[in-house]
Amino acid sequence: MREARRLIFARDGRVRVSAVAEHIAYSRRHLSERFRAATGLTPKAAVRIARFQAARRRLAVPRRPPRAEVAARCGYAYQSHLCREWQALAGCSVGTWLAEEFPDVQYVAVDDAAGSTHD
Repeated sequence: MREARRLIFARDGRVRVSAVAEHIAYSRRHLSERFRAATGLTPKAAVRIARFQAARRRLAVPRRPPRAEVAARCGYAYQSHLCREWQALAGCSVGTWLAEEFPDVQYVAVDDAAGSTHD
């Protein structure tokens, strides 16, 4: 299970559970059962967490890229997918998290000069 966890987090969650199972020569079902027994999470939940952590790292920089770019680079289907996952995992919106985490930093995205807005 260490190898499955390593693969999921090394790829920032940008890996299919079926690919992880194939990599360690388990069926998807067997991987899910063993992974849950070892970690308390399903592999799919671990993928979600890894992807969320990758997005959080990308947003926790002074010159943040636009959220749509973060979503694409972190394996989310689109920006609203990132926002829904963020709400589900962090319990708040991306904008609320940024304001609370970095209260003394004014949010300026790379594309803000073009007049786009972000939540």
